Amino acid sequence: MSRIAIVVFAVAVLVSATEALYWARLGLPDERLPLVLATLTVALVAALAASLASFFLRSSRAMALGIAIAWTPLALDLHGRYGKRGLLAALVLTTAMAALTVLTARSRRGLVALGSLTALSVLMAITPKPSTPLTSSTLDAPDIVLLVMDTTRRDRLSVYGYDQATSPNLETFATKAQVYEDAWSVAPWTPPSHASMFTGLLPAEHGVDGQMAPPFPTGIATLPSILSDAGYRTAGFPGNANLMAPGWDRGFDVYLPADFEKNHSLIRLLNRVLLLAREPSHHARGARLFARAKTWWTSETDAPRFAFINLVEPHTPYLPHAELYDRFLPGIDREEAFAIAGRRLPDGSAAPPWTAREKEIVGKLYDAEIAGMDREIGCFLDWLAARGELDDTLFVITADHGERLGERGLFGHALVMDPYLLRVPLLVRYPARLAAAPMRKRVRLDGLPGYILYVAGIRAPEAMAKRALHLQDTRFAIAQHRPPASLVDDMLDADPRFDSERFREDWFWVASDRFALEWPAGEGADGILTDLAADPNFSQDVGEDHAAAAAVLRAVAQGLPRYGSTERLDPDPELLEKLKALGYIHR
Repeated sequence: MSRIAIVVFAVAVLVSATEALYWARLGLPDERLPLVLATLTVALVAALAASLASFFLRSSRAMALGIAIAWTPLALDLHGRYGKRGLLAALVLTTAMAALTVLTARSRRGLVALGSLTALSVLMAITPKPSTPLTSSTLDAPDIVLLVMDTTRRDRLSVYGYDQATSPNLETFATKAQVYEDAWSVAPWTPPSHASMFTGLLPAEHGVDGQMAPPFPTGIATLPSILSDAGYRTAGFPGNANLMAPGWDRGFDVYLPADFEKNHSLIRLLNRVLLLAREPSHHARGARLFARAKTWWTSETDAPRFAFINLVEPHTPYLPHAELYDRFLPGIDREEAFAIAGRRLPDGSAAPPWTAREKEIVGKLYDAEIAGMDREIGCFLDWLAARGELDDTLFVITADHGERLGERGLFGHALVMDPYLLRVPLLVRYPARLAAAPMRKRVRLDGLPGYILYVAGIRAPEAMAKRALHLQDTRFAIAQHRPPASLVDDMLDADPRFDSERFREDWFWVASDRFALEWPAGEGADGILTDLAADPNFSQDVGEDHAAAAAVLRAVAQGLPRYGSTERLDPDPELLEKLKALGYIHR
């Protein structure tokens, strides 16, 4: 390799290591192996380009060209994050590094200094971050796993009596678990529901509305941060792109999505390459999340562990394993089934009317996805059991929300609220302390963090503790929803007749055993009362016929906390692409 190529290679490595050091000192270390591979690849390409260019250009121009190639990913990254200012900063830095390369190449001492600086920077960048000191009071606390099955309907799980064998592993799990028969989410989609499971607050209290703002005000305690302060090692493994926005990693020592950690510009480039080559199935993502969870779990043995895992298999687009497709959809052409499942408007409603057969096909695809997720969960449970750790672990399995499969003429989980979205599975297993039993009382998922801390013997903040599951026995299911502005705009673009103004309000949902009230959180609004038993499509407003029931539910709704204003952030372009892949964004 020519002298020019050696200098260009060294400078490219130096640049990458310096950026890695920057993220590490902010407490956001990147994964070392993929970072090393990406760095070597870019450095070799830059060195090769400089060597080839040296045959046609003067040496200084060849070196500048190599450095420019090496810094292209960073320039694109800075432009994506900070717009024109980021691009300008990248250009200035690129020019400075090219000048450094030219000056170094003319001096043997300069070359030695550059090599030494590169080696030192690499060494500092890969040095592990010091571990958080432990507190002796929690060394005997249980390991904890919170596993959230994204977009999973309670009534499509065989563990809850569904006539298809969609969840045999959950059935085995349930034999030693508390099985909650009447559990309700407090929001109809991923960001606010997860935020309530982390904070113990209702959506209007924590303010998460899915607009890619920081999900928690810094003054609000979260389950991972409380456990971390108590001496737990904490890790999150999110499958849903909505949980990768800024702020979701607060309180976690490690927060790894299925992709590589993306702080470093070369890691972001590597993810883009991998996404192009990866099988377009949520199951590939889920298997990778479990693999990462196992690696982390086995590496942390000096303190109790808390692992949060979010699986997104039952979310659209539906791409079940071939074996499970054949089991649930025998004799149905795959291309036909996938075409049917993909035909929907941004709110989940069908463009043309859906036939009974088409609804059945979509439902069977959904069942196959759940069965695949259950298989992956079973493998993880078997792995923990083989290690002798399952019965010593407080293991919670739930869903953030459900999914419509043609009910009310809708598919998906957007805009309006109903029991198809809000009634969720909830199983809590810890044989050392909790007896297996069906739990018949009505509970809400905002009681989950307080209960986890209670069972683990850790003091919870008052607001979280008073809503803990073991203290809940509420008459009413409650949910709050601020429809995402991007979705409302998508709907208006798709159908100019769409009543967009109705969905620019905040909506509260309150239900008793028989009736449900959808109430726009505005002054003087009566809301819409539906009969849960007699009207499964929730199409008839029976408020006038049941004025007393409507008044009770309205009083509950009016007593709920209201949304305030929340900060909006310019979304990460990479995050936007992932949200589009999940169907959240269509423009």
